[in-house]
Order: sequence, then C-alpha cells, then structure tokens
Amino acid sequence: CPLNREDRTCTTDADCIKVQDGCCNCNNGGKARAINKGAEKAWTEKIVADCKATGCLTVISDDPSCKAISRCIDKQCTLE
Repeated sequence: CPLNREDRTCTTDADCIKVQDGCCNCNNGGKARAINKGAEKAWTEKIVADCKATGCLTVISDDPSCKAISRCIDKQCTLE
C-alpha cells in the first residue's frame, strides 16, 4: 500500500504513529510502518478496502518493525 510522501511528513515525534503495513498486523504475522497521524483514517480505509479477501496467520510476527517506535527523523515518520 503506497503512501504519499506527505503522509509521512512530520515536525515532531508526536506527529507520527505506528500502523500495520499491509493486510496483516503484528499479531497476525505482519509488519508495521510509521505514518503521520493525520493520515491514519485514510490508511485504515485503504487497508480495509484492499484486504477484504486476505487471510492472515495467527502468529506473532518477529519482524523488527513490530517492536520499533515511531519517530520523526529528517522530517519523515520512521520506525526505529
């Protein structure tokens, strides 16, 4: 699910949130990513629309993004 560059723009860490990266969240074998909190509604709507027919594994993901914290680095929301 591609994001617009503006969907990751930030000035402080508080501008950023961690969301699932794709159809499956970290509790179901997926990954996470950081976005601007103002893009959360649009991101969630896109995930719901794109993932209607997708099944996820019932397994906790060991992807590093799942343990990372959202931060604003070089004016871009990033996980570290």
